[in-house]
Amino acid sequence: MLNNTPEIRRNILLAIVAWSLIVGGSLGWAFFSINQESIKLAQHEARAYINKDIAFRNWAASHGGVYVPPGKTTPPNPYLAFIPDRDVTTTSGKTLTLMNPAYMLREMQSRFSGPSGERGRLTSLNPLNPDNAPDAWESRALLRFEQGETEISEISDIAGAPWLRTMRPFIVEQGCIKCHSQQGYRVGDVRGGIGVAIPMKIFHGIADQAKLNLATGHGVIWIAGLIILGFFARRAIQHHAERAQTEEAIHKLNEALETRVQERTAQLTATQDALVRREKLAMLGQVAVNVGHELRNPLGAMSNAVYFLQTVLTDADETTSEYLNIIKNEIAVSERIVADLMDAVRTSPPQPATVTVAELIDPTLRDVPASVTVKLDIPETLPVLRVDAQQIHQALRNLISNSVEAMPDGGTLKISAVENAPAKTITLSVQDTGVGMTAEQLDHLFEPLFTTKARGIGLGLVVAKNLVEANGGTVVCRSGFSPTDKGTTFTVTLPAADEKNIST
Repeated sequence: MLNNTPEIRRNILLAIVAWSLIVGGSLGWAFFSINQESIKLAQHEARAYINKDIAFRNWAASHGGVYVPPGKTTPPNPYLAFIPDRDVTTTSGKTLTLMNPAYMLREMQSRFSGPSGERGRLTSLNPLNPDNAPDAWESRALLRFEQGETEISEISDIAGAPWLRTMRPFIVEQGCIKCHSQQGYRVGDVRGGIGVAIPMKIFHGIADQAKLNLATGHGVIWIAGLIILGFFARRAIQHHAERAQTEEAIHKLNEALETRVQERTAQLTATQDALVRREKLAMLGQVAVNVGHELRNPLGAMSNAVYFLQTVLTDADETTSEYLNIIKNEIAVSERIVADLMDAVRTSPPQPATVTVAELIDPTLRDVPASVTVKLDIPETLPVLRVDAQQIHQALRNLISNSVEAMPDGGTLKISAVENAPAKTITLSVQDTGVGMTAEQLDHLFEPLFTTKARGIGLGLVVAKNLVEANGGTVVCRSGFSPTDKGTTFTVTLPAADEKNIST
């Protein structure tokens, strides 16, 4: 027994080292994943902020700027003195001065910061206004834009603290020529860049809390492992004669320990995913409140203005009517984005009532383009549903819109429904013949702000899932991405109405 003691101790020491490496490696990987996720969250916020600024500037540029009364915060822009109508006087004698899109955006960025302390910035290597001159980081980013890059996003030190700095190029459009033609710019040139700096403090705080939770859990597991290893080391030294029995016990306990580690790791992973989703939704909630407040009133005013113009200009020429319709449609798209943003963070309690499947499906097909062939398989013998018709209609509209957008060159959209009598449910399927999605895309399909489209903010499917689940249903997606298995199928399962509730 004594001769074997050093060997036992050596083996136990190796086990302690190995166990420490396993726990340390698991903890290190978890820390790395949390750090990467915090950067991704910050990048999502930065892109949303920049998209908001770009949308605001594009709107201003489409109107050639706006005229406002001159004041302390809006004095006449000396850098627009070459524009003949920079300052005008109304028929009532009121003096107004022109705010061009850059002037408007700079004013908004300086007076309204984001919920996390974001700092918006408009800059150029050849600024019309010296206040827009770039700093060193911005100069490097602008030079890279001229080499063809479309976005720069880096962690940078500002006043001794880490900030995420993100910038996109500004491309000269026709609406820019009015103010910048004298600088020699042409349509398509890189005019400058629009960027945002986001303090990483809040994201690091969230990450630090998650790391603390993970470190505590890993520490408990590590100590438990050391205790178990020490216990059996002592038993092995004292009872060498019972080596075979002791080794069997250690084997069984190790299996139990591995199971506990797997369960705890799964719990920690689930907790981490839930934390990330909650933070996304919390951030999305803040954005939704700001966007809903800041955009709905202007969109309503613009919609009323278009309606008034269409009513008054009944004899307008074809071009004017076409542009009014374009403005009206784009306002509707913007209002829908705002509505989706609000619905993604707060779903109203459903108001269930009996409704047929056909009554839910028919209104959603009005916007399907002619290039898409619709095939319906809705048996007339299906029982009625008991759901909030407006909510489920919106969910189906989002799913069908997603399928139509997956077929830009046309295709086939098949909508079918079947009854599951034992489960008292009805399953609706929305199937397209589009390009399909990869497994990685499917994993993130119902996550807020995830999108693979050039337009949109990744909320349509989130809203659809929330609305279906609020009505006691489920929604799943299956998709193929190979030449022989293309297309995507969304399957929505909803509760059928009980006989006693059919007339309710």
